[in-house]
Amino acid sequence: MNTRMLAIAFTLAAASPALGTIASFTGAVSYHATPPAASKWGTWSNGATVHAWTERTNISVNGLAAQMITNPSNSAFPTAGSYSGVVDSHMIHHESYWIYYGTITGTITFNDPIVAVIYDWWSLKASDPVCGAPGTAYSPQYNFRGFAPGTGLISINNKTLTFTLPVSNQPLADYDEIRVLTAPIPAPGAAALACIGGVLVLRRRR
Repeated sequence: MNTRMLAIAFTLAAASPALGTIASFTGAVSYHATPPAASKWGTWSNGATVHAWTERTNISVNGLAAQMITNPSNSAFPTAGSYSGVVDSHMIHHESYWIYYGTITGTITFNDPIVAVIYDWWSLKASDPVCGAPGTAYSPQYNFRGFAPGTGLISINNKTLTFTLPVSNQPLADYDEIRVLTAPIPAPGAAALACIGGVLVLRRRR
């Protein structure tokens, strides 16, 4: 009986989903399965889409400054603060140069709920060492990098980020970067294994 219960537990653990990835997207989004070699102005000259990828998973952050720490919320009325905990880090990069003036829109849905959004230059730079992808070069230049809330809109609701960002036919040296932190939740398999382990202990005590 004990062997059968353990077999069920290990099966559930193996079936649990992988965390820390971008689950889906709609609209003007180019998804990258692996981080790029560089995330700077000029990395992509096509402003028709944002570029999104997962930087790191299962990292511990302590007092990391963020511009949005409540969910749901939006960049028009953000609540700034700091965040501590175990998170996955994702990057959204956009260069505005395109063939016309206007905006692009889209959504990105993650596997886990969004717990913080970082988009000003100082906070992005400060979070690069812990959140940035190893092997990706980020720009150290002042005032070229980040998101200006007055030029577009970011909103978050549970696991989904929705964006509206400007495009222009004038090449600008600045570019949008938005770092999104999501919080992994316990895998169903792990929870089931712990629960079954408790049942086994109880049976042995009886």
